Amino acid sequence: MVTSIPNNLNNNSVATAIAAPARAGAVERPDAADAFQRDATVSGRAQVTDAVAPTNEVTDSDEAGVQRRQPDSSQTQATTRATSFSADEQRQIRELQARDREVRAHEQAHLAAAGQYAKGGIQYEFQRGPDGRLYAVGGQVNVDTSEIPGDPQATLRKAQTLRRAALAPAQPSSQDRAVAADMTAMAAEAMQDISAERSELAAARAQEAAAKAGADAYAANDPRNVATGSSLSVEV
Repeated sequence: MVTSIPNNLNNNSVATAIAAPARAGAVERPDAADAFQRDATVSGRAQVTDAVAPTNEVTDSDEAGVQRRQPDSSQTQATTRATSFSADEQRQIRELQARDREVRAHEQAHLAAAGQYAKGGIQYEFQRGPDGRLYAVGGQVNVDTSEIPGDPQATLRKAQTLRRAALAPAQPSSQDRAVAADMTAMAAEAMQDISAERSELAAARAQEAAAKAGADAYAANDPRNVATGSSLSVEV
């Protein structure tokens, strides 16, 4: 989701959040240690239970010299129990895993393309799955979308960069496209300013050239600057 919010740095700048739309459902904001905890090995399938753990064994011999195996007295047999999920829970886990990958890729694309105009890192929204893990279901990247005062060329470059950032994900959201449209408008306005500056500069140069031409013409017609004829006789 993209939302325009005030930027506290100065009165003229605006921070815009370029974001993937959040998934409906309970959303949690964990602490830093827990926020990015993921388990890529969750397969979404019920795991086999009652697996017997291996034991350390030693050999001994009876009176007949026949080898037999005895369990190590320092070890006890243990049974590992894996969590089982219902079919519905497995489906939810698969969906959350896919959503997590989608959201992270989406926001990383925004962040990489925004470059210096990104304000901080990615802000994720999380949902806890049936397996107890947190999955990213929404996120945003805040960017500075303010114009650069007195420099339409720099404003144009900034608008073009942020437009690319808004459309960087493989599937931009409607909000991303809205930000791109805003940046297209800002770029068009900057181009108008650049054109106006060039026109003003061209007019000033033309005026300067006309003034110089007039001064040259006046100087050429000034009687004081007209050369008088003279004769020179040379005796041989």
